[in-house]
Amino acid sequence: LLLLWWQQWVRGTAPKVIVVPALILGFLIAIRFQNAIFGILLAALVIREMWRSGMMRSLASGVTGLIACAIPVATLALHAAKFGPAQSKIALQQGGVLLVGNYPLHLKSPYFLDVLFSCRHGAFYWAPILAIGLVGLIWAARRESWAPVLLITLFLQTYLIGGLGIADAGGAAVNFDPSNWRDHWKGAPSFGMRYLTECVPIFAMGLAFLMARTQKTTTTFLWPATLAVLVAWNGLLMLAYGLNTISRSQCLTYPDMALGIVKVFGKLAGGLN
Repeated sequence: LLLLWWQQWVRGTAPKVIVVPALILGFLIAIRFQNAIFGILLAALVIREMWRSGMMRSLASGVTGLIACAIPVATLALHAAKFGPAQSKIALQQGGVLLVGNYPLHLKSPYFLDVLFSCRHGAFYWAPILAIGLVGLIWAARRESWAPVLLITLFLQTYLIGGLGIADAGGAAVNFDPSNWRDHWKGAPSFGMRYLTECVPIFAMGLAFLMARTQKTTTTFLWPATLAVLVAWNGLLMLAYGLNTISRSQCLTYPDMALGIVKVFGKLAGGLN
């Protein structure tokens, strides 16, 4: 989706060209409703086209995109018809809690910063390479028109994740207790790096921009060496998480993570023997 969006941002958007990315967006929304935020990308394309080619062409692209996106999203309506309205309910409760199916969402996003910086959940804490990508996006926003669109999309994704809660024990969110957010963010084995997976290509664009702008002032091997270390770190952390050599529910220091990685090699060596 991001690749097609980038190409159209540079070349311009025609009604027939927007069909494929709009279909992809529709399938992404059908998989996870949070992916609807990526609709900002296509909306920005339509607005940009209005400045390039006029209102009528922009309107045609927008209508075509909406129709294409609605085709896969219609599967959600079929799902609701089969499983009942409780699975697709959208309602606003007291205390600023929005229910979307079985997903309660606190509109104040109380854990916005935790998504990025928490020692249990923080995307930047667990994957520093993402933070470097954000620096590149902020730098790019000063001179490139595409960067603010990606920053807004990333901000809203983080805002949404920071407000997500968990359903009750029965899997229903109809009588959701807001205190469950404490369980979700302080006890459950989930964190920002996991939920921000769909945004990795956005971070990658910021990283690419940063590398391109600093290549004249850095040594030849600085970026390859830095990326090799950070990628290896995250790859080994994935192994440690999967092999249970680090805690999935406790706050971890970097020495804790390093010790878990060392234990990975011990497990792998034992398995080979």
